[in-house]
Amino acid sequence: MSRAKPKKNPPPPEPILGLLLPAPAAALAAALWLGFVAVSYAKRGLWFTPGDWVDGAGVLGHIPSILGRGLGANLLILAALWAGAAGLGSIPRRALLGTGGTGRLEPMLIDAAFGFGSLSLVLLGFGAAGCFRPAILGSLYAAVVAAGGAGLWLGRQVDRTAAPGAAGRLGFFGWAALAIAALAAALNLLATAAPEVFYDSLVYHLALPELYLRRGAVVPVPENIYAGLPLGVQMLYALALSVSGEDLAAL
Repeated sequence: MSRAKPKKNPPPPEPILGLLLPAPAAALAAALWLGFVAVSYAKRGLWFTPGDWVDGAGVLGHIPSILGRGLGANLLILAALWAGAAGLGSIPRRALLGTGGTGRLEPMLIDAAFGFGSLSLVLLGFGAAGCFRPAILGSLYAAVVAAGGAGLWLGRQVDRTAAPGAAGRLGFFGWAALAIAALAAALNLLATAAPEVFYDSLVYHLALPELYLRRGAVVPVPENIYAGLPLGVQMLYALALSVSGEDLAAL
């Protein structure tokens, strides 16, 4: 009787792009960044005392009431838009880079970058054509969520078939990076519940999209020097303002 040949495990998939640093290099970069932040705070006499951390933890207790005031609904709207953008962005990513990758997170981020970048250009085209109205942008939002969501689901089926079991396990550094990112996201999430008071947002990031929506088009604003800068992100803020309002744009 012939012995069955042992099955060879397929080699791990190659990264879609060279975005991932080796773990020691990533740890060194994080340590240098934390050191830079610590030195910058020390020069200004700013220190986080134990009481500051206790106060920060106390803020977390207000999350349920904050979510109940509309933040939860905006999170769902944003999640749907993110999924739609990732679904649309997966089309050029597969055409340029193929399927596979280092797991689920990296392709999702690349897809979202493609999707949001393309969406901002479409919105800029709507603004140049004089179609910058809340009803029109709301319909565009619904179309992106529907088409992109379907594309995201179909694309995941293709990826799963092309590279089954390609998702790798996160090591210590991966989980540590995710924990830091989750903490930063939670703190920024709470900050979005406060009224916007930052100078840039009041005269540029939110003010210009609001002005364009009121005028129904992207028009020259010679009295505002910031209107001459690239408007990619501002177009996305305009979509958020038309769908829900300032709180969604802040997210």
